[in-house]
Amino acid sequence: MAVIVSCITITLFVMIAANLYVFCSLPTALDHVSGSAAEPLSIPFLLDNNPYEAEGEDLSNYKGEEGKRDLEQKQRLRRFCGRRKRKEPSNETLGHLYVFEKYKLIFCLVPKVASRQWISVLGRYRLRLNNSPYGPTVKQFPPEQAQKMLRTFYKFMFVREPFERLLSAYKDKFVHPRALTKILTSPCLGKRSLATTGIMLPRRHCRAVTA
Repeated sequence: MAVIVSCITITLFVMIAANLYVFCSLPTALDHVSGSAAEPLSIPFLLDNNPYEAEGEDLSNYKGEEGKRDLEQKQRLRRFCGRRKRKEPSNETLGHLYVFEKYKLIFCLVPKVASRQWISVLGRYRLRLNNSPYGPTVKQFPPEQAQKMLRTFYKFMFVREPFERLLSAYKDKFVHPRALTKILTSPCLGKRSLATTGIMLPRRHCRAVTA
């Protein structure tokens, strides 16, 4: 049992580290030189490098305990990103970045940070604009257009206290799994799971699935 718990903990820790990698794999500075070639998308992205904040942060915006906490979070992420070697972002990274062209916004989706709720809210908003509720993401655009959007659109994300996030992931996947999780992790894959996964085990090898 202890080995299983350790494996689960390591898996969830890797998931959190992977999402920090997603965030830090984005480019930084806005290219202000008219007509010059854009830099490759390889420089770790800093939180204050949105075009609206390119001239630096106004620390007077961080007031009270909440402001202090927000500033500490940004500084911590900035330090983490600053330690990363320059590396082009992968398609997986770009697939986390949802684009709202009309308002020049890019939303970085981070799992277990109310991601399901945010997709639902933003999806309904996109439907009002007659768009698909689940896209597009940056990776669906041609490379040159993707570069331009990443350098000029306002990019934002939401964060969560790491241990809260770890506990939430454990509870969501193992303590109170959703119906689909139960089906996919059950020893018995019945007719419903056949439609979902295309896989079905012989009945003698499985137990009943309740949903």
